[in-house]
Amino acid sequence: MTKTSDEVKTYLEGVTGIVEANSFETMCLWRTWTDNKKSWVSTGHGYGPTVGTLAGMPVCISILTATVEGEKILFIDPTSQVVDHRLIEIWLKLNVPSALRKDGYLNKTDAMNFSNVLATAKEKVT
Repeated sequence: MTKTSDEVKTYLEGVTGIVEANSFETMCLWRTWTDNKKSWVSTGHGYGPTVGTLAGMPVCISILTATVEGEKILFIDPTSQVVDHRLIEIWLKLNVPSALRKDGYLNKTDAMNFSNVLATAKEKVT
């Protein structure tokens, strides 16, 4: 597991839900939600942390946050040549504890089920 910078840790504070979505999927969600007069404020920047290594190669994700209907949501996109979803899940649990549900699982989904992660976030997952 790669050490997470203090800057990234600060960026992740208060996240209540996680969505795996590439930049196009995130843009489509933004468009749909704002077209329907829903509140959506993007941070405008993100990070690309290396979460660990697999077979000597880095496992990297792109991260971006947005506050949607009052909830801070983290959008992640695995971007490295090799991807280890279990490693990413462990990294998320360690670095985004505010997104853990009461049952210990992350409040996490894909773009298609975005409204589910938002509904769970509004129930105050921790």
